[in-house]
Amino acid sequence: MKKRYRPFYILLIAMIALSGCAPAAPAQPYLSVETIAAATYAVIAAQTEAARPTATPIPPTPTATRPPGTATPTPTATFVLSTFTPTFTPTAPPVPTATTISSGSGTVVYSCDIVSASPENGYQAKPNEEFFWVWRVKNTGTSTWQEGEVKAAYYGGVDYSKKDEIVLDNTTPSGQVAEFRVKMITPKTLGRHTTTWSLRKGIHTFCNVQLQIYIVK
Repeated sequence: MKKRYRPFYILLIAMIALSGCAPAAPAQPYLSVETIAAATYAVIAAQTEAARPTATPIPPTPTATRPPGTATPTPTATFVLSTFTPTFTPTAPPVPTATTISSGSGTVVYSCDIVSASPENGYQAKPNEEFFWVWRVKNTGTSTWQEGEVKAAYYGGVDYSKKDEIVLDNTTPSGQVAEFRVKMITPKTLGRHTTTWSLRKGIHTFCNVQLQIYIVK
């Protein structure tokens, strides 16, 4: 016998027993066994439902909300300025090409090519410093440079030489190289200084050469 029907049968037996012992009562409305069983089952079902644990509702997870009127912060770029201080460094100008000037006519032509010059353009020196400006030139003309007749002379710019001219001390035929040594003394003023010299033969002036130097502390 199943346990869930036991209370029903106990109740039914008790009602039958009481009905035999009790004095006759006024006739009651007839209740069928099905009606009694249905009522008893309803009572048992109600008790069972009441005995079940009540489910505890799970509160919803709170959702973070932004207060109204609050703007989203915009990232701000940060710039760091360099404290670098530029320093002045003198820049030597481009080395000028020696100007070859031909002088004369017919079979007598005076011209030359600069083979080398020392110091070169951009030379740095102290104020009142002595040095020799040595330049070698090639005779590219048709005439021989006679000793004592051809000379190197100051032509323009700043004149910081000891002498304004240097006389050729040896004869230089066409195709040969002559050397001139010009003694210089640097200016007292700081900065760039330029001097220009040339070769001369009588009324003929040819072959300009230039020197640029920087006077520094």
